[in-house]
Amino acid sequence: MEAILGIVFLATFVEGLINYIAGDSDGVPRVVLKYAALVVGVAAAVAYKVDIPTMAGLATAWPIANYIVSGIIIGRGSNYVHDVLGSLRG
Repeated sequence: MEAILGIVFLATFVEGLINYIAGDSDGVPRVVLKYAALVVGVAAAVAYKVDIPTMAGLATAWPIANYIVSGIIIGRGSNYVHDVLGSLRG
């Protein structure tokens, strides 16, 4: 449960950071925001050593590959966090 909470926290962190940097994002193309979330998600996964595939029982000889996959999941999850927060706002 703690691991899932950590992943949700990182996805929320990535979403907040992207929104803070991009501001309203009126002038920033959506594709740029997606790639920024991807990069920040991978960086966060590497920095915090988040390894989602290993949590799911998948192993690899290259741990960095698991961090990259985890970062992609976190970066994509930040978009879902944004959608949920947007629907809660109205």
